[in-house]
Amino acid sequence: TTFSLTDSPKASMREECIKQEDIPHLFDKYYRARKDEGRTGSGLGLAIVKSILENHGFRYGVESREGLGTEFWFII
Repeated sequence: TTFSLTDSPKASMREECIKQEDIPHLFDKYYRARKDEGRTGSGLGLAIVKSILENHGFRYGVESREGLGTEFWFII
């Protein structure tokens, strides 16, 4: 996992690749990707992040590319 914050107002974090069909649901409450089956967690983490970012009017998203990984980002 890499977290970066630069001079621009965009912060990002890289993770392993996430399937394209999972991306639209990642910020939904209780959503768990199939590859997460058997792992602990409630599926609330990104939903909480979404709520905080939206309450502050920040833009956010996730981009995932095979071989390059996944980038979670937000713009302050």
